[in-house]
Amino acid sequence: MIKSNFYTTLDLPSLDKKIKIKEINNCYYIDILKFIQNSNLEELINFFDLIISENTDADINALTNLDKFCILIEMRSISIGNIIEFSIENKNIKYNLSDICTKIQNLKNINKTIKIDNLNFELGIPKKLIIPNYNDIIQSCIKKINDIDLDTFTNIEKESLYKMIPAHIYNDIKNFIIENTEYIESQNILK
Repeated sequence: MIKSNFYTTLDLPSLDKKIKIKEINNCYYIDILKFIQNSNLEELINFFDLIISENTDADINALTNLDKFCILIEMRSISIGNIIEFSIENKNIKYNLSDICTKIQNLKNINKTIKIDNLNFELGIPKKLIIPNYNDIIQSCIKKINDIDLDTFTNIEKESLYKMIPAHIYNDIKNFIIENTEYIESQNILK
């Protein structure tokens, strides 16, 4: 298989650096279409992570879901083109994908630290592209407790830890999610 050396760069504010992004090849594109055709969303999401890992110089574990979304849009743009066209009620609407990335890049820092007694809860945007239920969303927003990075924990360790968190913290996390959802929606990333 012929491998392209072409890449472009993308500024990811959440990482505060530029990353290199390669175009996706036809094999990846065909596999994406097969996952979509088979309605296998979970495997498609895992495949997107694999594509990002293999075609960027970014650490997949450090990327938020907004980062991943922006990277996938950029890959699509350099591989197929950045204009998509929708046909709605006999009207053809063209949309420039680079506008989406620009709006994502212009988002303000949406991390937050909640201090309770001697504990600091660092909250941020989830890393998974799709999160199946609300409790998982709440838990995936917790990035660190004091200096402990929760990404280093196993799922079993995380579950044990989440059960020990005081209930009132969950209200603060819920408010963090609502505020960020409203902020992102107000930025009109997808018209």
